[in-house]
Formats: sequence, C-alpha cells, structure tokens
Amino acid sequence: MNKLGEYLLHLRTKHNYSLKFIQEQTGVTDSQQSRIERGITSDISPISLKKLSDFYEVSIIELFKMAGFINDNDLEQYSRVFSYAELLSEEQKLHIQEEINLFTGKPINKEMK
Repeated sequence: MNKLGEYLLHLRTKHNYSLKFIQEQTGVTDSQQSRIERGITSDISPISLKKLSDFYEVSIIELFKMAGFINDNDLEQYSRVFSYAELLSEEQKLHIQEEINLFTGKPINKEMK
C-alpha cells in the first residue's frame, strides 16, 4: 500500500464513510478510491485530489506530496521566494513585481496593473 492510499483509507475509516458515500459527495469513483487505498494504483488526477482534500478538510499540499505531484524541495523553493506574501496587499505585490521586472529587465505585465 502506498502512503496516499494508507492516508485516504485512514481518513475514510476514521469517519466511518463508505466508498459509495465519498463518491456521491466528491464524484471520485468508488473503484478508483478502492484501487488507491489498496495500493493497486496511485494514479489520481490533481482535480480528484482537490475534491478529496475539500471533502475531508485536509491539506491539498500534503495530498499532492503523497501523490508525487510535488515534493519538499518544490515547497522549499516556493517558500524562499514567497514567505509571508499573503500578508501583502495587491498594491504591494504589484510594486514588488515591478521591482523584480526592473532588476531582471523584463517588461511590466500590463494585466497586473
């Protein structure tokens, strides 16, 4: 069994949900869920993972990591560049992007204004 399958099985049994119930709520087929839980496949779309993360109210990032879509290195690179970006206003983000464009010699994207 793979890590993603183990985790999804844990969530489902913790809440005492049936595969059919989850299918009704998310649209992710019961057969696909079963194959993932049993480790037969780890093939799942990012859209299906998003539906499951919303349903279970768990981190999409963790599910993406378990599915192999991203890894810790991807997140580390992102966090180095964008730490605390959520605290900035849109105006501040635009100003910073303009500065980056100035340093890199790239034109300012008119749609950002």
